[in-house]
Amino acid sequence: MSKALSSRPENEGLRGGEIGRHGLWREVGWILGKDLRAERRAPTVVVVSLLQATLVVAACALAGDMAGRGELACAAIWVSVAFAGVHAASSAFAREQASGVLLLLRTGPMRGVSLFLGKAATVGLMTLVGGLAAAGLTALLIDSTGLGAWPWRLLGILVAGSVGFSVAGALVAPLLGLGAGREAMLALVLLPLGVPIIVSGARATAALYASPPALDVYRDSLGIVLGLDAVFLALGLWLFEPLIRRRG
Repeated sequence: MSKALSSRPENEGLRGGEIGRHGLWREVGWILGKDLRAERRAPTVVVVSLLQATLVVAACALAGDMAGRGELACAAIWVSVAFAGVHAASSAFAREQASGVLLLLRTGPMRGVSLFLGKAATVGLMTLVGGLAAAGLTALLIDSTGLGAWPWRLLGILVAGSVGFSVAGALVAPLLGLGAGREAMLALVLLPLGVPIIVSGARATAALYASPPALDVYRDSLGIVLGLDAVFLALGLWLFEPLIRRRG
């Protein structure tokens, strides 16, 4: 069975004991590279994230008025981040669970922490794609103030928010198994965990859209998001391996 599984394109590298012979970051890079190659062949996560961002931004653009364009832009960006994070986390382990490769990775020579960090990197990157797409679309359709005046600060809060969603999603997603209601169940679990990130991220983004920009508010909110990232990362590193091995 393991030979059949390792011969599939998305599982390239399982054969011949390629994993487990290198250090932690080589294993993390292998997981991330495998996922990116699979996404390049069938870009479902990216396409869904872009569609969700487009629909959210378009809805906000049609629903708002000129008086609150900055608030609408912030809402559109962070709702898109939340949607992209849930979908990316739901898809992160789906291929491995459906094919049985996740069992091989769990019981093989790869460290559990490598699997967790590699999947978190995949989820974070896909979440960031959704957030960046939403930021670009809001600049075109709603308000370009934040992106035009503070692009690097906006990128910083989006990266920080994506990291928080990614580590929480990588911890929760493999515990839910497969099934028709998988993404709905993940949303019920992940979105409450992500609410502090969404609120603080939206607050930091709104500070960039304010006139004049409230950079002290931005820094405080960014600090809160980074603190949450650290908490979720510590919990993931501590809990992921025992939870996923107990689940079997």
